[in-house]
Amino acid sequence: MNLKNTFAEPIILSHNLTNFVFPGDPEYKIFKICFDKFNISKLELNSHLCTHIDFPGHIGTNNGNNNNNNNNISKPYLKLKNKKIIYENALCIEYNSEYTEYFEIEDKFQELKDFIIKNNVKILILNTNMYKLWGNSEYFDYDLNLDKYLEKILNLDIDIIATDCASIGEYTMHKKLLDKILVIENLTNLELLDNKIFIFLGMPLDINIPDGSPINVIGFFNIY
Repeated sequence: MNLKNTFAEPIILSHNLTNFVFPGDPEYKIFKICFDKFNISKLELNSHLCTHIDFPGHIGTNNGNNNNNNNNISKPYLKLKNKKIIYENALCIEYNSEYTEYFEIEDKFQELKDFIIKNNVKILILNTNMYKLWGNSEYFDYDLNLDKYLEKILNLDIDIIATDCASIGEYTMHKKLLDKILVIENLTNLELLDNKIFIFLGMPLDINIPDGSPINVIGFFNIY
């Protein structure tokens, strides 16, 4: 049996690592080193470079400490720490200033909620189409404006909310989300996934950093 025949071709949903960082974040640098005639690259990168996942420790306090302790860790984060990978059903929906019906219209929200429960969807992706501006400074200008929908999002039975734009929101939005679920930002190629359910495979770096990690994400459609 050829297991490859069970799935369609994988869709790459992560940007290549590049020095296109959120304004104010440390830059991505590569240093070439030759050691005993072997070439080695030294990398400097921040934990939220390009496509990345936010962990609860991303939210700090006024004294510089983070909130990542045994009494204040979201269940999705504990599950990820145990599994090391994300392997879940995902749903991608269009979301922008003109297309918010799944959150504005109560019947549409209930339809979304029922679909998520019925299909055991654990990752909701909001496609703003901003990924098409990747590499341009305008990419960082977009605001999701999710504040008034926050309670509805937290009422969905999901582990992760993800998007293709630079940020899910400001500090307060991150804090309220990361108390309950995880966040993935800077996805790409979402035009292939609009209004579709698919298998989401995400692999953050296996490093003990509680604030986040670059993540390699691949989407699969089950043929059968």
